[in-house]
Amino acid sequence: MKCFLRKTALFALLALLLCIAIELFLLTVPNGYSYKRRYVEEHGDRIKVLVLGHSHTATGIIPEHLGDSVFNMAISGRTAYYDAALARRYIPTLTNLKCVIWPLRYNSQYLSYLYPCASKEGTQKSVNFTSTYQCMYEKYMGISYEPHIPYWHWSELLNSRLEYGARIFKSDFEDKHGCMPSGFERMPASSRSKDWKSTQLTLTIDYGHPNAPLAFKEGIDNLKHLADACNKAGVRLAVIAMPCYSTFTEMMTERGKAEMRQCVDSMQSAYPETEYYDFIDDPRFTEDDFFDASHLHEEGAEKFSLILKETLKL
Repeated sequence: MKCFLRKTALFALLALLLCIAIELFLLTVPNGYSYKRRYVEEHGDRIKVLVLGHSHTATGIIPEHLGDSVFNMAISGRTAYYDAALARRYIPTLTNLKCVIWPLRYNSQYLSYLYPCASKEGTQKSVNFTSTYQCMYEKYMGISYEPHIPYWHWSELLNSRLEYGARIFKSDFEDKHGCMPSGFERMPASSRSKDWKSTQLTLTIDYGHPNAPLAFKEGIDNLKHLADACNKAGVRLAVIAMPCYSTFTEMMTERGKAEMRQCVDSMQSAYPETEYYDFIDDPRFTEDDFFDASHLHEEGAEKFSLILKETLKL
């Protein structure tokens, strides 16, 4: 029995050491988070237009089509909390920055890790990526979601649900980093699924949940932090609502649309120079432009980027 326990303990120790070794090795392997952070920190003086936000802009705005010195720092799954933190950290340091582009997604103001009250419709609604994003932002961007737990380590092996570790076995830049050198994340039209119209639909909010008003307040506060960082640096802030397919817009409620407008009004009341452009149901975009219900594929992103360039007069 003692021999069995010793072997079990030895096996457990070896397994633990192997996991620690893998975790440490992963820290040295590039990924989208570490790449985008490093680019902004090392080449910040080149950036004149910075794209923030989540997957809608990460896959929907191609920097090369907006002009020179544009970098796309958006990452899939990002909430306004992280955008506000990144804005406060980097905007004051980007000496040649002229404009920040940030996407306002329908009902996104309710996305809160502290006050959960939203669920996602579509194929991924049963998967919770909260710990995945908290892990990646903590480890590779140095941003903790409050309240921070001292000495807590977000293990990528335990928390990642998006197979980030697969980058170990990839050598191609885009495969390893999940993006192009400009930060753009490609979604080829050829990869669109047959059920794309019912994939990545809108968030469903439980308005009766006690967390709902707390989440909404947190969301508004984060938007104001973002606008404040731009205002203090004298940087133009362009808030945009990205194009979505009809299966997405048909699910939008009158309350949701009114609260989306309330978010913009709240930012503009404190910072009147904040610009807002609504493309969410722009008739110029058809089903030939979408990867799923709320994301443009690469050709659609090229079309949108050219329209955005003209709209913003970049």
